[in-house]
Amino acid sequence: MSKYDPLGRHLASLTLDVWTPSFTQIEAILGVTLPDSARSYAAWWANDPHRGHAAAWLANGWRTEKLDLRAETVTFRRAIGPARRLKATARPATQVMDSSPQPWDTVRSCQCGLGFQWNPIGRVVLDATGRLTFPKTPQAPALYRFRIRSGGKESIYIGETKNLARRFTLYRNPGPSQQTNIRLNAKFREALSSGAEIGVAAVLSDAWIERDGMRVEADLSLKTVRCLLENAAVVDEGGTAIESLNKTAPASVSMENLESADGRLTDLIRALDRAEGRPGYEFVSLKWFRDNALLHEGFAWAADEAARHDALREAIDRRWILTSKVANPRPPHFPVTAIRLNRQMPEVNATLGGRPGGLPAFRPVPIRGESLSATVLRDRR
Repeated sequence: MSKYDPLGRHLASLTLDVWTPSFTQIEAILGVTLPDSARSYAAWWANDPHRGHAAAWLANGWRTEKLDLRAETVTFRRAIGPARRLKATARPATQVMDSSPQPWDTVRSCQCGLGFQWNPIGRVVLDATGRLTFPKTPQAPALYRFRIRSGGKESIYIGETKNLARRFTLYRNPGPSQQTNIRLNAKFREALSSGAEIGVAAVLSDAWIERDGMRVEADLSLKTVRCLLENAAVVDEGGTAIESLNKTAPASVSMENLESADGRLTDLIRALDRAEGRPGYEFVSLKWFRDNALLHEGFAWAADEAARHDALREAIDRRWILTSKVANPRPPHFPVTAIRLNRQMPEVNATLGGRPGGLPAFRPVPIRGESLSATVLRDRR
């Protein structure tokens, strides 16, 4: 009997075809907490019948479909199979389903307000080498605003971040896949070179939200709150004659991508590339890479265990890193989780300076046994 059987029984009892529970709801059904890997790696939720937890839902005719590790939710969808056909034939063809609103789901109006204060924190200038220099800021969540003035014209850019100091570092040193960072870096350097001035302001604490007549301090550590204030700030500035640089940002680049596509992932990709190139090793163990290799690389951020977990999870979720199970050379009955770079992804290829199209570089593969020429000669005798 598996500890995941209660989940299977719950799914079997559902009359819906789609169910999206939170991880907390699943834990309440199981009566135990989910393992850390369920919250860290998308592979844990794969529809693999060889894994006991996955067999619990597969055996009852369900499959996982959508996973959100940040929100800690997963979607189960009833698979098309015998169980579903039996259920369909048992239902009278003339049955009319009641799709009217629930009696408790009544009309409810919502009124809320918000406010914040921009505080000037410095300016952006060019140093002696022509590189951008930003004001020193704390490593804290914030809204930020750049104002570019040249003559009688002004442009503005507004953003949000969970780490203001790191965000400014990315604008100064954009990565190869960070299109918005690259665009703003070029825009700032061009403006300053032509004599423009750039002022920087931020909202680090002076923000509030009012709901149902109650005003509370805005919690800027929450991304939903930062995005709410960011959009309000863009709307507020949109009523003036100021050009908004936000409007020219590529639609395919979101703030969520910018938050995670930073120097840590670049370090991670290059470190794994070096690990894959070790002579005499056929695979890279996830545990060894996370707990040993990254530490010995000397990255400042890798000293934090949580940062290593987050970076790996981000790269795996983006499919920049692929996972698989391989036989353990020591105890064969306990397979090892191996990782490898997905060199078909353009971001990985760009970080490693690869050829267009993401084609992996040729790596000789050692083959055990006699040479091919010896085999051919033996067969001819």
